[in-house]
Amino acid sequence: MSNQQIRRIAMAVCAVILLVNVLVKDKKKWAWALMLIPVIVGITRIIRCVHYPSDVLGGMICGVIAGLIGYVVSAKLSPMLSGKSR
Repeated sequence: MSNQQIRRIAMAVCAVILLVNVLVKDKKKWAWALMLIPVIVGITRIIRCVHYPSDVLGGMICGVIAGLIGYVVSAKLSPMLSGKSR
């Protein structure tokens, strides 16, 4: 798996969730366009023969999972850290 691709996708997933849920509720389609950047970078890594396609795809899958886990954990911890646990 490509560690760079995992990080790119995880950061993009977190950014998209943040933008869609918090910042720009009226411009959701633009937030989802952020996902194109790491996908295009992954494709160019395959074209330039830097990574195997399975490495990039595995990195994308792990990145999505990592981004979603990060969002869920932060959503659960945020009320506890701000003192609003009840």
